[in-house]
Amino acid sequence: MASFTYAPLTDPVDPAAVARLRAESLEAEVQPTEFWSGAQLIIAIVSILLACGMMMVVWAAHLPFTGAGGVVQIAFFTGFGSIVVFMLLAVIPASIAGICTQWRTFWRAQRFATENSMTYMASEDGRDRQGALFTMHGSKPPRAGNVFRSTQSPGFEVVGHYRYSREKEVAHWGYVAMDLGRPLPHLILRDGRRRRVHRHFLSEYSDSSTLPLPGVQSQRFVLYGGSEAAAEANSVFDDTLLSRLARLGRGIDAETIGTYLFVYSSRPFNVPRPKVVRSLFETVDIVLEKRQ
Repeated sequence: MASFTYAPLTDPVDPAAVARLRAESLEAEVQPTEFWSGAQLIIAIVSILLACGMMMVVWAAHLPFTGAGGVVQIAFFTGFGSIVVFMLLAVIPASIAGICTQWRTFWRAQRFATENSMTYMASEDGRDRQGALFTMHGSKPPRAGNVFRSTQSPGFEVVGHYRYSREKEVAHWGYVAMDLGRPLPHLILRDGRRRRVHRHFLSEYSDSSTLPLPGVQSQRFVLYGGSEAAAEANSVFDDTLLSRLARLGRGIDAETIGTYLFVYSSRPFNVPRPKVVRSLFETVDIVLEKRQ
């Protein structure tokens, strides 16, 4: 089995190395996160100011706290007061913590990538690939975030967040792409446990012929493909891989096309959180074995 080294994700931080990475990244105009970390803090502060301002306006009106109007006022102050408390106790501390740790997290992700013959990008343009997911965006190019990409060939990539705009809506996904280095039949693996968002994804295959799956996960997943692809299907989608895919959560689909196996998630992966990274790369490990 291919082996990934996970220690860099949790090793103690070297402050001097983090400072060097920060200086080099800023000089190259590279950010440590997909989105500007200060945005959430600013939104929280503005929300507090707006909520306090609205409460002050109502309070200054000296309306009586009696009858139906009093009930409405109590609900008003309770609602906006709860927003202020939530922002003060949860959102602002979390935002400050994120700002303080963003470069350390970026440094750990970079080290993990380097030690495992990969690159890591917090944000980049989405790549144009063959799979079903990559035909769904509109005229505006998609974006990708938290991307680990192999520097070896045949390669693979883990994309924590893939987003695109279509019909004035923004869709959010995560995916893993792995090159098996050999031609593969077109197969569709569809998860029966679907999230409401993207619930119709790959539904056009529901009338296609199906292939049997091994193990208990055959009750959860459905595999679509022609009978001539049965041998390759049994090789790729064995019980070990199906069990690993099931652990990734609800709304996990897969597709083989060309030489690639794609794993699609109907919500972004929480990368580079160490536990999530490990789970994803253990899945990559299983697939890389199938190159042999």
